[in-house]
Amino acid sequence: MILKAGLETGYRSVLELVDAAIPQQMLDRHQETILQVEEVKGCHHLRGRMVGSFLHLDVHIEVDPFTSVSAAHHISEHVRQRIHESHPEVAEVFIVHTLRSFYLL
Repeated sequence: MILKAGLETGYRSVLELVDAAIPQQMLDRHQETILQVEEVKGCHHLRGRMVGSFLHLDVHIEVDPFTSVSAAHHISEHVRQRIHESHPEVAEVFIVHTLRSFYLL
C-alpha cells in the first residue's frame, strides 16, 4: 500500500515537472467560457498544462478582421478576465488574437 501510494505520487509529480497536457474534456469547459465573449468569433489551439496545482492556458482567439489592435487587445483582456472569474484554478492565460477572415479563405 505504501509502495502504491508512493508510485502514484511520484507519477503525478513527474507529470507536473514535464508540463503534461491536460485532457481535452477539461479544456472544453474553458473553450465554452471563451466563446461566450461576444467579440470572439472562434478559438483554436487551446492547450493547457498543470504547473503545481494551477492551470496555465494557451489559446488563439479569432476576432473580426476590421478590429483595431487596441480593440483586439481589449477583447483578449476581457477573455482573460472571464476565464479567471469562471475558473479559479487557472493561474495564467496566454492569448494570441488572429483575424477570422484568414480562416474563411
